[in-house]
Amino acid sequence: MNFVFIIDSLATGTARNVFLTYLAGGLSNLGHVQRVIVLNKARDSDIEEALFSARCAVTYIGKFALLLGGAGWWRLVAILKRTRPDVVMTILDFADTLGRPAARLAGCRRLLTFNPGAQSD
Repeated sequence: MNFVFIIDSLATGTARNVFLTYLAGGLSNLGHVQRVIVLNKARDSDIEEALFSARCAVTYIGKFALLLGGAGWWRLVAILKRTRPDVVMTILDFADTLGRPAARLAGCRRLLTFNPGAQSD
């Protein structure tokens, strides 16, 4: 299967990045194709290395491109259309807010959200 993960950033010291690297490693061991789309340009070289070791392609868009003029959001849609993922997973609020509509517009049918801090009813 082809997975795309949309995440706010790869900033140092966040539990979501540890989750993502473990998930990517496990999916890689099962032979799945993966891409990580990072909405902010904050990065951690150890996280990047773990993702590259799991054979993940990593694409940075940047908040400036997303928030001013919307060119980054259209780039996100274009990447999703081009890669045609079987599953798109958004990780946290900002990624979910932008990633879900982009995935829908790109024709992605399976959407998952990972937001460990969200309140449930």
